[in-house]
Amino acid sequence: RPFGVDALNGVNGVLLHESNDFDYTPNVYILDAGQAGQLHAGDSYSDPQGVVSFTILEELETHAVVQVTFPGGGSGTPTCHDGSAPEMVGDAVGSLECAAEPFPLDTSPPTVTITYPAEGDVFEPGSDFTITAEAMDDRSITEAELYLDGEPVFKLFDAPYEWPITDLPMPEDGDYEFGVVVRDGPNMGLSMAVTIQVMDLPDATGSGGVDDTGSGGSDGPLGTGGSDTNQGGSSDTSGAQADDTQGCGCRSSGAAGGWAAAMALALGWRRRRRAR
Repeated sequence: RPFGVDALNGVNGVLLHESNDFDYTPNVYILDAGQAGQLHAGDSYSDPQGVVSFTILEELETHAVVQVTFPGGGSGTPTCHDGSAPEMVGDAVGSLECAAEPFPLDTSPPTVTITYPAEGDVFEPGSDFTITAEAMDDRSITEAELYLDGEPVFKLFDAPYEWPITDLPMPEDGDYEFGVVVRDGPNMGLSMAVTIQVMDLPDATGSGGVDDTGSGGSDGPLGTGGSDTNQGGSSDTSGAQADDTQGCGCRSSGAAGGWAAAMALALGWRRRRRAR
């Protein structure tokens, strides 16, 4: 039965965690299956790719009995990740002996640093380049989201954390300010804000900050290469990509998005407007 953090959160059924690997802890993302994300006796879930299905046969006082079905009945015998044979309880694979806290609550927030561009770099309108960031955590990074002038723009779920900028537009006041928010599940970390200047330069080869070697991609979160760009100087200059092949790719919305944007604004990730 659920205990620890899950028990405190009112979990009383079977959860299906998405997993990238077997290291240390399940991925924080839980599949929306069953009732409020929890499976109970009689509930089933089938992988959309047809790889496996799960059916909850029983919910007992101490545990649940889950039937796992592979196409064609599967083959071979169950094997633990370390190569050993699993314990058996009756005709079921598994053990009723559990650690007091198998997955301790993560209390250490991740960190993130924007590695390019640097504060004060200068670019010409129409430039192509790539925003890059490095993130670290004692467990794993679950997502990294780029913010532009206090608004969430584009979210990535796997490293490398890179956002291609294509055909950089000229903002009303000449500046763009951006930052990156990373999460490891329960915790979040924020980068230092970085401000770049956009201006016409008489000699692009001597500007230092101009990068003409950028990615040249068509799916940048900023500019005209696949984004809905507003060059009129509003707080949302980037729009959001509707067709994202890298993950969510959608603008945060609702309470969570508003909260994150408010946090970003509180830290100064907003358009700097010059006095007129």
